Amino acid sequence: MFNFIRTILSVLFFALVFGAVLIKNKAREFEIVLEHPIDYPLINHFDYLQSTAAEKWIKTSLSESEYLFPSPQKQGYTGLQKSQYELEFRYAGHSDFTLKEQWIFSPDTKLVRLKFSYSLGFRERLLLLPHPHFNDSLRSIAIQRVEKTRKNVALAYQKHRWQYQGTTTLPLTYYLALEGESDWNALEEDTARAFEQILDFAKGKNIPTRPNSFIVYPRISDSIVRWRAAISVDRFYSTNRSDIRCRRYKGGKALQLTHLGTNDYLKGSWSILQDSTVNQIQTYPAIQAINLKKDSILDPLKWTTQLFIPIQ
Repeated sequence: MFNFIRTILSVLFFALVFGAVLIKNKAREFEIVLEHPIDYPLINHFDYLQSTAAEKWIKTSLSESEYLFPSPQKQGYTGLQKSQYELEFRYAGHSDFTLKEQWIFSPDTKLVRLKFSYSLGFRERLLLLPHPHFNDSLRSIAIQRVEKTRKNVALAYQKHRWQYQGTTTLPLTYYLALEGESDWNALEEDTARAFEQILDFAKGKNIPTRPNSFIVYPRISDSIVRWRAAISVDRFYSTNRSDIRCRRYKGGKALQLTHLGTNDYLKGSWSILQDSTVNQIQTYPAIQAINLKKDSILDPLKWTTQLFIPIQ
């Protein structure tokens, strides 16, 4: 009887030990989530995070956790664009440890959600025993990642980019025009309203318009710009209006410069093109072509605007 009881107790003891081992070896799931507002289009964050420059520091920033990750040169690293609004990176560390990093962008709320997730088996938990602040370290890395990404995207918008194209030829053009005056900050909004007024006028008078629009600048200064919103037509039309008039540009040679990106540095591009007219005779006010495809280009850094100064 005693032997039977001892056998039962032994079986129960080993069952408890085996159960404890199973529980210890069962992987535990962990998540660290950080949300932060974004100031620029999400496509710029996508492009930057998938760039070679970003990949270098993204991988290196985990090298401080040597107890889980090998050196950056030997570290397993894969990147994946899971959807239009989500990027995922995976890092393979020592043993079977894998860290998953997800960037989830919300275009409606202009938020980015950065999530680190990982699971720890028994062996990985042993490795982390001397490092109880591992999660705090990951949260710190997440904050640094978001801030560095936002900073580098902002820097791209703070660069004045342009390409001088040299001499070109512009065609004979008739156009409906509405003049106005603005400072540089209000220029884009004011001319957009002027274009709408011209189109409404042309529609009411059954005047067929052509798709190319442009802005003529009778005067460009550091603070105030005198502008003429212009929409091309096929011939001369009598408008019987003092504000909206039909004009003619005879065409000819012009100096051309391509302004890249948003209009934040448009004044600087005009200054550069004006400097190129040294020893040239200007024959007509400066002209800015309107890029009709701009609205279909999601990345403002890829917008282009053509500037011309007609010369003799």
